[in-house]
Amino acid sequence: MSVPEQSSEIDDHKITLTELYQRYNTDPKIGLTDAKVEEIFNRYGPNILSQSKTTVEWMKLCRQIFGGNSQVFVLRNGEKKKIDIKDLVIGDIIEINSGDIIPADIRIIESDDFKVNNSSLTGDSELQSRSAEFTNENPLETKNLVFYSTVATEGTATGLVIRTRNHTILDNIFKSIGNQTTDDTPLIKEISQSTYSITRIAIILGIFFFIIALSLGYPLIESIILLIVVIIVHVPKCLSITVTICLSLIVKRMARKNCLVRKLKAIELLGSTSIMCMDKNGVLTQNQLAVTHMWFDNKLIQVDISEKEDLSTFDKNSSTFLDLARCTVLCNRADFKQDSDNLARSIIERECTGNASEIAVLKYIELSNGNVNKIRQENPKLYEIPFNSMNKYQLSIHEMHVNNENGDNSHSYLLVMKGGFEQIMERCSTISIDGVDLEMNEYWRATCEHAYSELGNLGERTMTFCDLRLPANEYPIGYSFDVDEVNFPTENLRFLGLVGMSDPPKRAIPDMIKKCRSAGIKMIMITGDNAVTAKATARAVNIISNDSETIEDIAERLGIPVESVNSSDAKACVIQGNDLHNKSPEEIDAVLNNYAEIVFA
Repeated sequence: MSVPEQSSEIDDHKITLTELYQRYNTDPKIGLTDAKVEEIFNRYGPNILSQSKTTVEWMKLCRQIFGGNSQVFVLRNGEKKKIDIKDLVIGDIIEINSGDIIPADIRIIESDDFKVNNSSLTGDSELQSRSAEFTNENPLETKNLVFYSTVATEGTATGLVIRTRNHTILDNIFKSIGNQTTDDTPLIKEISQSTYSITRIAIILGIFFFIIALSLGYPLIESIILLIVVIIVHVPKCLSITVTICLSLIVKRMARKNCLVRKLKAIELLGSTSIMCMDKNGVLTQNQLAVTHMWFDNKLIQVDISEKEDLSTFDKNSSTFLDLARCTVLCNRADFKQDSDNLARSIIERECTGNASEIAVLKYIELSNGNVNKIRQENPKLYEIPFNSMNKYQLSIHEMHVNNENGDNSHSYLLVMKGGFEQIMERCSTISIDGVDLEMNEYWRATCEHAYSELGNLGERTMTFCDLRLPANEYPIGYSFDVDEVNFPTENLRFLGLVGMSDPPKRAIPDMIKKCRSAGIKMIMITGDNAVTAKATARAVNIISNDSETIEDIAERLGIPVESVNSSDAKACVIQGNDLHNKSPEEIDAVLNNYAEIVFA
């Protein structure tokens, strides 16, 4: 009877349940036997993470006294029993309920509306649904795995323990962090070296005067006192205190200029800085997004707004604009803070909840239409798939109240979606032009791509919107939508338009970047925008100089393929997330060394 291995590579989410049971020598109806549990426990030990070497003994004692032992239901010898989490072994069949902290890395066997919070691992606070279904090659993204230390927030599940103790994903993260070494800063090294040198000189002088004192006939005790005094006088015992005070004064001076320094070590390193990475939003820009352009009905509209009204001259009763406005409001989590003082302010000055992009769209639609709440009340939200880094879109389903030709009020469902241009375009089969739905053929695809590029060249962040009215005969009122299994269409949607938003750069930024570059510091911009928008913004703030070209710029100027351009001819480069993911550490080092102006988009 062999004991299953806990390898560092996880592939348990890819195999079938039958193969899983065979791998871990367990039975879903009986569980592990006592003999098997003892054998596995003797090999791997209790399900407890190894204590850090730096944990003091009194803290360990307090944990033992006040911490208590969490327990979990397991299936062993055909019986369900409650055991301490530390007694779990790989191959155990366990039951997880809402509110439980996941006690190990587990493959889901069965689930009932089961959701977990993975923020302790991924930083994403959105609840993630989990089931027995394999959905992704990445263990952190697939639905059939849950991990140690995450929290079950809804529903119940039954699972098989595949990793315990120091083999869990969480422990691997701890190990990678613990293995990182930090070198002393140049200032610390210089102070230490100076202190050691002065101390050696002080000891030599002390011994020298000690010998002279004895040779002159001074008593031994007085000679020893002289030795100690000479050493104490010469040792720079206040040097570290003086340096700390000076650094603290620098921190205060920087704080007066709105620069928060969290660690004094950062001040020490400023003088040796060679590369500076900066986020775009709120650092290079004013973090005040506003809608500046829209594209719909094959027209690029420049938005002109004041604090009280929309001064744009386009037809606000256009069928396509009304549908686009409805989509932007419904597929939007931002809202005005509902207090009388806030609502009494002008729309532009009102405080809102939500992210900056959605707030900008919300304020514009309220200015142009003035009926955001009315649109939401007439189309209540039923289901939603929030935006995430994998899908790169947000989708919601709403109930519509429609007046038909006879004047009767009928009901149907409306699906609205927003996201990245590429993700939305590949899902659309029609486009709304002047109130008529046309086929999304090659001409209209090229037209949309040209409009998208035009907004990107202006340095604007672009949102793409589409919708679909669900057929009443297939989706009658009361239809049970399932956002986990996705029992509704996400293809063949109707393209509505683009909304471009700009976040103006801070006035002092271009000059600041020039000064940093003259000091020998390489400036790198990091943003979540697409490559076209990122490059336009980088040029606006001097991250990419006017006379610098990327490989793509050279290819466009010469009319040749990008592959034919010699990379050494380019002075600047824009690297997208997908490209960065595929680059090796050596290739990334080459990029940092070979290019003077770099943008990560």
